[in-house]
Amino acid sequence: MAKRKVFKILGFAFSVFPPLIATLEFFPIMPVAGKVSVLAVIALIFACMPFIKTLKRLLASPSAWMMWGGLLAFCLLVRAIVDEFYTISILGFAGSVVGAGFFYLAKGGKENG
Repeated sequence: MAKRKVFKILGFAFSVFPPLIATLEFFPIMPVAGKVSVLAVIALIFACMPFIKTLKRLLASPSAWMMWGGLLAFCLLVRAIVDEFYTISILGFAGSVVGAGFFYLAKGGKENG
């Protein structure tokens, strides 16, 4: 029984750690200070797929602390990306408002209803 557990842990370790280390080596998580590389995060997710499957089984019936802890970890990981999306959203909104104004003027100031 103990042999099975050791082999399972070794299988898990050899399934996760080599691609994880290679990903961290070739895709720096923060190539620029304060910015998270999305490509590195995606590669890390694929590298940790066996861990994610195990985590999924644990979260089949999660407790409250597991849910809040997972949400906290997720928020900490995507914090830098969200800051960039604020800027993108503000610029997109402003551009759309200006564009809508020009479309309104192009129609001669009349709404199609």
